[in-house]
Amino acid sequence: MRRATILLALSFALVGLTLVALLSGSVQLALGDFLHGIFSGNATTQEQDALKIIGQIRLPRVVGAIVIGAALGIAGSLMQGLFINPLADPAFVGISAGGVLLSIISTAMGVASYGSLPNIAIATLGALAAARLIPKRLAPLPFILVGFGLGSLWSASSSLISAMQGRTSGPGTSLWAMGSLSLMTWPALLRLLPFLVLGTILAWVISGNVDRLALGNRIATFMGVRTGRVKWLGLVAGALLVGSSAALSGVMTFVGLVVPNVLRPLVGSRLRVLMPASALGGALLLLAADTLSRSMLSSGEVSLTLLLAIIGSPVLVLILLREKASS
Repeated sequence: MRRATILLALSFALVGLTLVALLSGSVQLALGDFLHGIFSGNATTQEQDALKIIGQIRLPRVVGAIVIGAALGIAGSLMQGLFINPLADPAFVGISAGGVLLSIISTAMGVASYGSLPNIAIATLGALAAARLIPKRLAPLPFILVGFGLGSLWSASSSLISAMQGRTSGPGTSLWAMGSLSLMTWPALLRLLPFLVLGTILAWVISGNVDRLALGNRIATFMGVRTGRVKWLGLVAGALLVGSSAALSGVMTFVGLVVPNVLRPLVGSRLRVLMPASALGGALLLLAADTLSRSMLSSGEVSLTLLLAIIGSPVLVLILLREKASS
């Protein structure tokens, strides 16, 4: 009952925040103009402008924040179960940065353009390769240090390639290095969705076996779990969710770390419950951060990475202190 209440509360909060996000930005829109423009047959010029801003600019961005935030939340809960480590944030340990690196390489070589289907697929492969390079059996602190080191290497390589290609002022460095939803469009979203749907389905299918991995490989094998296969499929699911998202939005840190760790004490660690809760929580967090980023300044935006770091850094410190106390 408690879990259902939390899921319902998260759902209502997401609906309310979506409405706020559609009306918020450097140009504030009135709810009355929005509703009257939709339901009346003769909208005024002001109401038509409001509908145009919402439909063509804000709605794709809001939907993008929701689906990418949900994907990062699901991926975070899955990776933490897969690595049996509460610090396994796909962005923080370099999985997202690996996808961005291959995405930039493909763009620089002229193989695929930004937001194209081949570019998203290549970014997914990059995320999978980066995930495979992370040592699996490490304590939480060494794990995050190794992952952070690898992620820094991938990010630095991305910036270097962008600079060599003369793309330092375009979407190359500014988008992928800092993280942004400003280039989100309906065509890009439609190309992204199949990757996210496939990754979500795969994560759901293997979630029960991922839960059993927490008992140890020997016990999980005794229970009929093919541990090697489950871990490989888990990495594929994570790459589909994280790599494809990074191809369009860049590296969104802390979403996959904060959301599962906050919700796990409330809904439990069973992935069949934690993943839907993390999807809603991730969508809420990224949508809230994006709404703030484009509302705080009269012109321009505050970096999404900066806002997410302000939220996520205290959570990271608390997790580390908790792990130290438990050891």
